[in-house]
Amino acid sequence: LLSGNHNHIESCIFKANRDTGLQLSRYNTNYDEISEWPSNNTIEDCEAFDNRDPDNEDADGFAAKLTCGTGNKFIRCVSHHNIDDGWDLYTKSDTGPIGSVYFEECISHNNGRLTNGSTSGNGDKNGYKLGSSSNTVNHELVRCIAFNNGKHGFADNGNTDNIKFINCTSYNNTEYNFHTRDGASHTFVNCLSYQSNSNDRIRGNATSAPNVFDNQDSWPYSVSASDFVTLTPGPNNDPTSNGFLNLASGSSLIDV
Repeated sequence: LLSGNHNHIESCIFKANRDTGLQLSRYNTNYDEISEWPSNNTIEDCEAFDNRDPDNEDADGFAAKLTCGTGNKFIRCVSHHNIDDGWDLYTKSDTGPIGSVYFEECISHNNGRLTNGSTSGNGDKNGYKLGSSSNTVNHELVRCIAFNNGKHGFADNGNTDNIKFINCTSYNNTEYNFHTRDGASHTFVNCLSYQSNSNDRIRGNATSAPNVFDNQDSWPYSVSASDFVTLTPGPNNDPTSNGFLNLASGSSLIDV
């Protein structure tokens, strides 16, 4: 539990805990103001996996939720095989909004089941759960990846304000690669989604197409396995090291 300010946690592993691997939230329950909550912390090059609570529904890899302040960052972290979500940014109406959280080059995969194959019936199983309907918070994710998660890859979970997804890739998640709610005001820049059933949540005024990135009659792009160097992940702690999900030379998706 990280409840202080201006900490830098680097190259740590959070494994097989009986709740979330690393959680940013208040320690003192009398701290009711966001200015009193953990702020300006950087979590860098860390890994969280096999975290499981006794009820099989609450243990995430990383969480910055409920009572988390401003200026917190996750850089090049990997969260995989946790019983609930890879990252959880949940909020409640009685405590109010948390601060915006910044992600850069993070990877979330195979959440909802452990490395031994066991799973839960109750966990949410999202790669990134980015809030709730109780509050709106403008989080930002840059060059982040979600794949093979047991539910959605990226989910706003009812947080319908302007979450920014920049150069993010989502692949082969069980339900939706990107799941965002009607009426949301999110920003998508240079994002890529691929899986065989084209499962992405229809957004806003996109009335005739399967996903947020293919909502115009004149849309010129399509995605196939041949666009990638490989669709076989590398090791759990560094799955893109072998070229996994990198665009192949000659792909029509490069620089579009």
